[in-house]
Amino acid sequence: MGLSRGALLFISLTALLLLGCEADKETWPAETSNTADTTSATDTSETGTTTGDTTAEIKSLTITAVDPYISEAQFCIDTNKNGSCDQGTDPYSTEDTDNPGQYTFQDYTPTTDLPILTVKAGMHNGKDYALELKGTVTANSETAVINPATTATHDKGVTGAEWVAILNQFSDQFGTVLTEADLTVDPLADLYDQDHAELSSANISRLRMQMTSYAILRILQSTQSFRDLTGTTLIASATSGEGDGDSEDKLYKIMEQLSEAANKAVDPAAFTLFLNDTAYTNIPITVRPALTTKDFSATAMTLIDHITELAYKQSSTHAGNLTAIIDIITPELVHIVSRTTQIAKRYFAANHQAEFAEDTKLNRDVLSVMNDDSHMKEGINCTSGYFEINTDSKMLCIETTATTTIP
Repeated sequence: MGLSRGALLFISLTALLLLGCEADKETWPAETSNTADTTSATDTSETGTTTGDTTAEIKSLTITAVDPYISEAQFCIDTNKNGSCDQGTDPYSTEDTDNPGQYTFQDYTPTTDLPILTVKAGMHNGKDYALELKGTVTANSETAVINPATTATHDKGVTGAEWVAILNQFSDQFGTVLTEADLTVDPLADLYDQDHAELSSANISRLRMQMTSYAILRILQSTQSFRDLTGTTLIASATSGEGDGDSEDKLYKIMEQLSEAANKAVDPAAFTLFLNDTAYTNIPITVRPALTTKDFSATAMTLIDHITELAYKQSSTHAGNLTAIIDIITPELVHIVSRTTQIAKRYFAANHQAEFAEDTKLNRDVLSVMNDDSHMKEGINCTSGYFEINTDSKMLCIETTATTTIP
């Protein structure tokens, strides 16, 4: 006896319903698994509501330590603002070795404005860095810049506006009137391995300002009387026509000399002498490697470091005597331009010789010409790639490097 059409329809509908239930069983786990890794996103627009799953984004903070770039350092975020780095409580940075001067606080961004402190000072142009860089990261920021200027505003009891006002007394030397915003700009950003000619006039001014800030902070370490200058006393000593007694205009007069040194050291025109020197023009290739921003800033910093350390030692020896400090800086100013070419040759050779490392006749000829110049030869033979001018005014390769941890 055959089934009626109604019975057949009933059986078919029942089978479809059962299949639908099985399908629901299969899809439910896929829709509800990994709930710890996702968050529900709801769009409640006027046209309706849409719900979906999106991966929660965990952001990180990256700071850039500029002077020109600091390597092998470590920093912390002072989360309880107690003036020290507390292991296990405060976030500590790791160095991003692929990006000069950059340090990352992985999976961390601050919810309030917080201080950045130094754990390990690191290396500055191949030498132990003399400053402990400090600064501030603002709430919810993923980037921050620390440098000598931010350190001055953090350590010396002056605001950004007050530090800028001090610096702008020397605006003719810097080449511009600075603003507070200039204090936290990285003047080398995206330019480090590019032709130094790409540096804008604004970034040239910022480099001069940072090198002057570094130099004066270093000299302020030299005696107790200098270390005691903070806030209003520092402003008075660093402002023309202010101050009293022994401190009157003292920092102003020192900064006047240092800003002139920075103007001469960070001067693209001075590097034209290098570009026109036969040691460079005789390199037997059609397109010669450019003198990069890295070469340019390292050369300038070597010159400023030399003058700064002479002034620091003179101040330490003579208890901060202004005449003694000025007397050691002034004769050095006349040598900056000639030394620029000599040091630039060394950095150029040290930083670019790898481009001619392949053993071909052309590259052998290039290296042969470079070795004919005594300064380029010194650059080729300097394994560290960094140079200094010692107290006897001799240019030397910095052979060893070391780092210092701040207690």
